[in-house]
Amino acid sequence: MPKTVWLSGRISSVIGALVAVAAVVAGLLLVSHAPAARADTLLSDNFEDGNLDGWTRSGGSWSVATDGSRVARQSSTSSDARAL
Repeated sequence: MPKTVWLSGRISSVIGALVAVAAVVAGLLLVSHAPAARADTLLSDNFEDGNLDGWTRSGGSWSVATDGSRVARQSSTSSDARAL
């Protein structure tokens, strides 16, 4: 009888391992077939025209600066500084 108990315990371990492997494989398959996240661009400006036309500035001094390319730069701040 002890051999039967050992064999049954061994089978349970093997079945548990197979279930764990199946769960991992299923998870990988779900992730690999998930659609890529995407979002439409809401706002875009590369500031290459050298101005901030079309932007509302609030709180601080804003200008277009060159940092490899043209960028909006805030040179001073206030408690509620942002570009919209």
